Amino acid sequence: MPATSEKRTREEELALIAGFLSRKPLAEVSFLDAVRPLIRGQARRHFPERWQDVDDVEQTALLRVCELRETEAGRKHLCPWLWELAKLAVDAPVAVLFRAKKTLPLKDWDRAVPPNQEAAFELKRLLSISVSLPRGMAATMLCQASFVTGEGPALHEALDIDERSARRRLARAQDAVIEIAEGGEAELKDE
Repeated sequence: MPATSEKRTREEELALIAGFLSRKPLAEVSFLDAVRPLIRGQARRHFPERWQDVDDVEQTALLRVCELRETEAGRKHLCPWLWELAKLAVDAPVAVLFRAKKTLPLKDWDRAVPPNQEAAFELKRLLSISVSLPRGMAATMLCQASFVTGEGPALHEALDIDERSARRRLARAQDAVIEIAEGGEAELKDE
């Protein structure tokens, strides 16, 4: 068992957990005051390379502990010893931090490059062509654009059709946009 500033018996920890599950405010505060140093200690001890994120890890771990009591399966994890609970609560937020993309230091960044105005103009032109298509094709192109920019669901979900049909609709709409953009006559039919 890890060293703590206050040694507790199993019965005392069971009483703290029972108070936390009862949702009585003073009992919750006592429980969280008892588990907070354990969480912080777990984060520092097992993940020293993430010391700068210890406050975020602590907050996320405490939130996870509070979420555990909301479900029956989660309540099974709320068992003594509290240091085991602290370890369980810390593992998930730290795993997320390790997956987070690290930014480059400023000295490693590429120097500024002038924006490509031609590409931006061409994109606006293609979007205006897309909007002028018949209703079904325009909706297909707009749904795909919102999905690609991260503002909407996948095309098949947005149109509420199967994936294969969505791919075919998108291909027909893209072909029509390209044909019109190149100055040709596209065969347009509403979908």
